[in-house]
Amino acid sequence: MKRSRRAIFWKMFTFSLLVLLLGIGFMYWGEQEEVWKGHALWRAVVREIGAMFFTTVAIALVWELAGRHDLVDEVFEIAGISEELKRSGITQATLEPHRKVNWEECFAGTRKLDVLLGWDYSIPEALGSRIGDLAVKNETEIRLLLPKPSSSEALVGLRKNYDRSVFSQKKADVRVADFSPKHSYYIFDRFSVIVLLENGKDKNAPRAAFVAKADGSLYDHSSKEFDQSFMGATPLKDFKVQSA
Repeated sequence: MKRSRRAIFWKMFTFSLLVLLLGIGFMYWGEQEEVWKGHALWRAVVREIGAMFFTTVAIALVWELAGRHDLVDEVFEIAGISEELKRSGITQATLEPHRKVNWEECFAGTRKLDVLLGWDYSIPEALGSRIGDLAVKNETEIRLLLPKPSSSEALVGLRKNYDRSVFSQKKADVRVADFSPKHSYYIFDRFSVIVLLENGKDKNAPRAAFVAKADGSLYDHSSKEFDQSFMGATPLKDFKVQSA
């Protein structure tokens, strides 16, 4: 990319130099009084053309050497960001994942669902009913990864929340992670939804979320991270809080 920008600069510089020399030539020609005797009008035209070439190229060179590179850097930086977004596979970003994410499209045709829940994050009823409908299908595989509780009391609360959730009524492989994530994953066959959790105490605070399609790097990353975390996790029924 640097080579391309350098080539563009030298092409512009060479062309500008030629035009600049042409402008100087016209102005010099216009100053030859003996050549233009009886042709004052044409002499003025030639001199104005030369001055125009000279002034235009001078401004262009100042722009090329000073201002243009800052603009080019910015354009290439934006282009680089766009390329990164394209590779990531992100199709949507929202602060209202439960309302704005196209969950119907995510659930359509999926045969496997992986869910990572961050601490103090509950699944809304509408989304829970979709998961319930999906779990009815015998060929659907559902894996749920819960956050690590910090105490025996927290473990009791975690189990109570699980018993009230849609997952307890379906055949799901439920495990407890060895960490407390600050995000949640919903990984489908064709999409993954990553929800970032707030650090504050306001449960109604906006939660940033991203939707990524399966051929992007973000989907691959979330899938690999979930698989690794799930393999090292403990089944919920066997989990015990380690005493300090």
